[in-house]
Amino acid sequence: ASAPHAPPPDNEARRLAGRLAGRAPVVLGAGALRVAARRWAAQIAENASQWAFAEALPEADHNLVAGFARPPEAADRLCAVLLDAPSSHPRHRRRVALTARELERAGVAREVVRVEGAGVLDTALHASYLGDWVSYYLALANGVDPLDVAPIDRVKAALVDASDGA
Repeated sequence: ASAPHAPPPDNEARRLAGRLAGRAPVVLGAGALRVAARRWAAQIAENASQWAFAEALPEADHNLVAGFARPPEAADRLCAVLLDAPSSHPRHRRRVALTARELERAGVAREVVRVEGAGVLDTALHASYLGDWVSYYLALANGVDPLDVAPIDRVKAALVDASDGA
């Protein structure tokens, strides 16, 4: 992973944030990378204040893949991020490649992110770390403070208020 303040060509997180700016990311991961995909989506939603989704492979290939091309306007608004790792099971790696090909056929922007690591846990942690930085740079691109979670605070406050009256 590159240094967080490195110039964009040498900073994968900044480069990815640039690709995701103005789009709703759909982050896909298989095996242990499913957990990292969920973290990416949660961090992007919270820190960058924008829509983001996570999907697990192989489940996405059993249903989601059928809808990649419709509605056609979705292709302009989405960007799929497929997490891949040399340490992943070969079948998971094959699914990433095949899913990326189907996304290309449907005209949906996609990024295959290769995550290094010395084993499953290390790889999942590296993927999560990268996603955290992507969410930070997306927040900057969106002009929002990544620490401002006013909508979350409002929901929590409303829940507390509702439980006091119950």
